[in-house]
Parts: sequence; structure tokens; C-alpha cells
Amino acid sequence: VQTDKIDNKAIEDIDQMALAAQKSQKRIAYYGIAYTPFVFRLGYKIGDQNNVILLHKKRDNSKIFEEWNEENTGIHINYVEEHNLVDSREIIVAISTSLNIQDHHFNILHPENKHILKFVTNYMGFDSIVSYKDAEQLRTIILSTIRNIVIKYNIKRIHMVISSSVAFTFFLAQGFSQQHDPEIVVYHYEQGTYTWGINMNQISERAYIK
Repeated sequence: VQTDKIDNKAIEDIDQMALAAQKSQKRIAYYGIAYTPFVFRLGYKIGDQNNVILLHKKRDNSKIFEEWNEENTGIHINYVEEHNLVDSREIIVAISTSLNIQDHHFNILHPENKHILKFVTNYMGFDSIVSYKDAEQLRTIILSTIRNIVIKYNIKRIHMVISSSVAFTFFLAQGFSQQHDPEIVVYHYEQGTYTWGINMNQISERAYIK
């Protein structure tokens, strides 16, 4: 799909795949490459089911895709809160595990008027997260930190930018609650900025944001 040709049908297809996955009694393996907002929406809609396994593409091509392992590698994530004095009900959440998201990348989201929460792992790379245990630890910290900030500032909308693997993006999205977390918009990075996004809480006809 070209970024100027994304339509409601593409988002509707994702929602239908998520619905089918929810109804399935079989184990579901997620793998593949897609735009970050698409990956996030699929994981978000499927939810935190225990019949999903995650496969990661190895850069050395020894295998095309392989399932996450059960090891602890020592990876951890740090976070910084900025603009804590801003009077806003919106927050930008930047999550960097593959490449470091720079502040100027999300200037289009008008960060001067929003709270900012930035997560960065102690080491980054395209293969930095290949373990269920690591992913669970990172997701727990990310979710609990975001939810504490949401309560602190009565946040109503989360603008999320992510530089991470497809598998972790999907896994992270599964942990959010459609009923209890604020509205979430996830954006697509292209040529130094975030050009479009998908609102996870809107129906397919209204979800795309240019």
C-alpha cells in the first residue's frame, strides 16, 4: 500500500483479521512487515490473548523468521518525562528500541503544547528484542508508566511514535485496554517526520489521520 493510497478498506481488513483471530481456537503466529500503525492496530484489536506467538525476522538471514525465545538478555528501558508544567490533556509517547527517535521527528505533532514521555532501551538495534521475557518486562514498565502519567494529568489522548520491531509493536499493542486506556493515535514515520496515523479507538471509516 502506498502512503497516499491508504483507504478505509485497508483498516477494515485489519479489523476483520483481528476479529477472526479472536474467534480462533488455534495458536496464531504473527510475523511479517507492515506499517507501524497497521501492526499496532492488529495487536490492539486482538488484545492480550494467550494463543498468539511472535516471530521475529533475523537480520543475519540464518532463518527468515524465528519465534521469540525465553531468555533474559539484560535489556531494560529508561524513560524521561518532559513538559510536566504544560496544561494539556494530550501526551506524546515516543518508544525507541530499534533506532533513537529524535525530538525534531515529531515536531509535526506540536510537542510544545503536549506532555512528552520518551522511552529508550539501554541498547538498541533491529534485533534487540527477541525474547518473551524481555518483551514482557519492557511492556510492563511502558504500560505502568504511561498509566501513571495518564492519571497524573488526566490525559485523554495519547499520540504514539514507535521505533521498534514489528513483533514488539504488536506485543505492546496487545497490552493496551480499549475500555480503560485513553484514545490512542499511532503514527507512521517517513522521510524524517510522521506523515499520517491511525486512531485506534475509531471505526475504520474515521480512523485514518493525514
